[in-house]
Amino acid sequence: MKLYTNLFMVMMMTLLFACGGENRTTNEPVDTPPADTTAEVTEPVDAPKDELPNQKIVEATFDHCTAYAAATDYYFTLLGSEEMLEIRVQDPEVAEGEAVKVPEKFTVETADGPPDTNPEMVGKLCRIVYNTEGAVIAIELAE
Repeated sequence: MKLYTNLFMVMMMTLLFACGGENRTTNEPVDTPPADTTAEVTEPVDAPKDELPNQKIVEATFDHCTAYAAATDYYFTLLGSEEMLEIRVQDPEVAEGEAVKVPEKFTVETADGPPDTNPEMVGKLCRIVYNTEGAVIAIELAE
């Protein structure tokens, strides 16, 4: 019996150390943008007053999106490269903190199931706005 108790304690400690320790935010980009495709903006055009003036903006073309129950993954192709950028956006009801601003035009409702990629938006130029901590705060249409 003592052997089972010891094995149980070892398994629980392993599980505790494997799963604990890291705090993660929900609106961080899955991939960080390459350094050569970002631009420092000193005065954002038409930016709300609560946004900081030294945000980073990445330009990319919209490729597709995949909707899930509580989040949507948006995929973009960075300008000047074939590199794909994936951004997971939590639904506003479940997002921790400020929700990422995303145009509703990227998705279209389907008769059965989750929303799908709007084919009219594929290939459109977009700006992905990062705050000073590197988290995505907005995805905007550039056109």
